[in-house]
Amino acid sequence: MDLESLLKIVSAIGDVAKTGNEVVSLINNVKKSLKNDNPTGLNTVQPGRTMNYNVPGMATFNSSMTNPYGHGNQWLPNLQAVASQNGNAWVPAETQPLLGIDLTGVWIIPSIMNYHVFFRQYGPYLNIVGVFAGMPVVFAEGLFDPTHRIIHLIGQNTYYGVSFETRGELFPNWTVQGTMSWMNEFGQPTQMPYFMQKVA
Repeated sequence: MDLESLLKIVSAIGDVAKTGNEVVSLINNVKKSLKNDNPTGLNTVQPGRTMNYNVPGMATFNSSMTNPYGHGNQWLPNLQAVASQNGNAWVPAETQPLLGIDLTGVWIIPSIMNYHVFFRQYGPYLNIVGVFAGMPVVFAEGLFDPTHRIIHLIGQNTYYGVSFETRGELFPNWTVQGTMSWMNEFGQPTQMPYFMQKVA
């Protein structure tokens, strides 16, 4: 599968909100292509705008701290366990930007002290690890649709023992705003807005 075909699959995330099962199906289709077809040109760009894919440009990213987590490979077993629950345990060991957009690194939620969200990106496929006071407590996988700038993730908060989904929009200033959804202890659907900013 070439990059254009891969992006058509991913764009379904951005076109309309999907149910959890539909998102998992899209994630697994993308993972199958990335693993088996190894599409080239994931990071093909030209100055100003991305080539041929109608992807808006991002501002220049300026790191404000050192990334203490490297590529996050120390968490691969945890991420593989979450991915396995979604039907495909494969998680790439390397990271790679998509069309000039590099999400890999440390993000913060300013309203939560001592909390980092570490992104691992391999083209349109994403993993995140939420690290609170040095302890990993959140693991998730999902997709990034660069055309609509939508990030959709499905994962688990191991501290609270709950599954969750997040859907957010990436802005040119390296921030993400969106909504997190989960079932509370009474079995009722709960939503909360969130805001993240890349810092490393």
